[in-house]
Amino acid sequence: MWLLAMDTAGKVCTTALLKDETVVAEETVHRLLGQAEGLLPQIEQLLQNCQVKKEEIGAVAVSRGPGSFTGLRIGLSTAQALAWAWGCKLLGVGTLEALAYNLPVEGLILSPLMDAQKGNYYQALYRFKEGNMEEIVPVAVVSKEEALARAAACAEPAYLLGEVQKLRQEELPAGIFLAPPALQQPKAVSVAYAALALGEKAAVDDPALLQPCYIRRSEAEELWERRQGIKSGNE
Repeated sequence: MWLLAMDTAGKVCTTALLKDETVVAEETVHRLLGQAEGLLPQIEQLLQNCQVKKEEIGAVAVSRGPGSFTGLRIGLSTAQALAWAWGCKLLGVGTLEALAYNLPVEGLILSPLMDAQKGNYYQALYRFKEGNMEEIVPVAVVSKEEALARAAACAEPAYLLGEVQKLRQEELPAGIFLAPPALQQPKAVSVAYAALALGEKAAVDDPALLQPCYIRRSEAEELWERRQGIKSGNE
């Protein structure tokens, strides 16, 4: 089965094609002005380069969050449209769980991070054991200090992945390390492997039913509520 995977949850737009579990091609582009204009041409070029016809695609896998609100909407709506048009499966996976597949090594704690704005991060903790990715701490919005404390509390060495550009190795507590730069950023191949590992748990019967996982509300929503004098559930 041909599988098309994509991730637009962060500052990169990454797509990949797999034949069964074999990676055939992957492309990652850093986009300064957003991903809306570039995602479909990137997918079309990927299919053309691999000489794969649209009707050969058996499944589309997409990262569903948390991450950039705009990026998630672009990726999810594109994946939904393609799955509907091509009549194939749609598979949704968590952005942080997919990031953990960048470094599927036993004996480590994997701590993916995505920018949650205002100095905060989306974070979850995972462990790869006996060929399976285990979530040991669920996704939450935390400060930098809280993220490091959660990782440092684990007995095994912890590796930080994702949007960690503002962190410096020399500033990290003992036992916490930055993943190699090539493994830090979101990768569509990791989305694909996370989707394959989840199997039918990742699939939706109707593409329209797959929803983004935002974790928190957008800044625009919070601003509107403040202007309307509405208190959030956190206040």
